[in-house]
Amino acid sequence: MTILLFAAAYFLVFAFQIKAMAGFDFLPSASILFLPAGVKLLAMLSGRWHGLMGLYLGKLAVDFFLLDAPFTFEVLVVHPVFWILPAYLVLQWIMRRLDIHEDLSNLKTLHLIAIAMATSMASAVAMQSHMVYVDGVHTAWLKGIWSMAMGDVSGIALTLILIVAWRRREYFLATLR
Repeated sequence: MTILLFAAAYFLVFAFQIKAMAGFDFLPSASILFLPAGVKLLAMLSGRWHGLMGLYLGKLAVDFFLLDAPFTFEVLVVHPVFWILPAYLVLQWIMRRLDIHEDLSNLKTLHLIAIAMATSMASAVAMQSHMVYVDGVHTAWLKGIWSMAMGDVSGIALTLILIVAWRRREYFLATLR
């Protein structure tokens, strides 16, 4: 169930991103506000293995149903590995270095900021390097890394703010009265 939840969440947020937020695109595959990055981080943090599988299925659904990608080894294996694995490895390294518990009980805001920045940078370097040097999508490598990382961080921040606001909506509504 968790796998399907994260797959659906990623697919739906990505669909919203390309339909309603296309104006935030800075370069091909680099938006300065990328909301699906928030789903990606939540899936990696809270879903563990199930979250990773959900991200993989969600990415495939996006590629095939929204982006009309061809059914190739590159789309099925290479792109998802470059997109998920570096960020996940950095996440695991940071969690060990900061001694963050598996249940996230000692996760602090500062930890979350460091995780968001590091995983976003890892994902941006891996994806932009692959896109520039293998796929030849564009040649603005550093600009692509910067915009993709900043887009992921801003998307993560906005996603987390929306989740906190939703969870505390009763408190917010009471303060408005």
